[in-house]
Amino acid sequence: MNRIRNMIAATCVAVMALLATSVVQAERYNSFDPLVAYGPEVRFSVWRKGNQIGTHVVQFRRDGDQLDVQIDFQVRVRILGITAYRFEYGSSATWDGSTLTSIDAAVNDDGTEGGVNARRYGEEIVVDGTRGLRRVEGVLFPSNHWHPGVIGQTRVLNTLTGGVGGVSMDLVGQEMVDTAHGEVRADRYLFSGDLHDVDVWYDSDGRWVKLRFLTKGGEQIEYRCEQCRAANGIAENLQ
Repeated sequence: MNRIRNMIAATCVAVMALLATSVVQAERYNSFDPLVAYGPEVRFSVWRKGNQIGTHVVQFRRDGDQLDVQIDFQVRVRILGITAYRFEYGSSATWDGSTLTSIDAAVNDDGTEGGVNARRYGEEIVVDGTRGLRRVEGVLFPSNHWHPGVIGQTRVLNTLTGGVGGVSMDLVGQEMVDTAHGEVRADRYLFSGDLHDVDVWYDSDGRWVKLRFLTKGGEQIEYRCEQCRAANGIAENLQ
């Protein structure tokens, strides 16, 4: 009986430590500056069943106090040299510090097109997407992953549909992640709730270094970091 109590106590301590780490990191990343962390660009290759099927590129540009973020995500699945499936996503967003002020996203899912538009007005953000028009108060991070401030949030803006989903990000633990810069130690988080079957990894500086998720058909898609760290000297020149 004592052994069982000790095991339960040890498990509780471990869980509390993980939760405390998540809270501390979420507060720390409120002042996250992607130009300092990444430089002007984040680039991933996208893989399925051991084959590269696409790319995901995020570009950052400062315009006064405003941060402009452009995202381009392209996937092509080919069978015998013929494109059997394609997916295209592009978005343009503006940020004031860690606050999303606007985003326009367009999606082409194998010929089916959609889009999401959102604008902040004071403490409220108005979202228009395939899920209809809605108003959301307070902080709202999009499901684009590059900003570690999403850690600890309980909802995200789905930039594919315009839905605002309730989520939980659970810290699984630390793992070594293979990147184009070599192996890096990163914290692995698992999404659950309206956004689920998604694992995302952030290094000790809050940089997004890996992503893995399941498609609706149950296939595993993985992002591998090709450029997710600012080159020496770039960050200083961009501040």
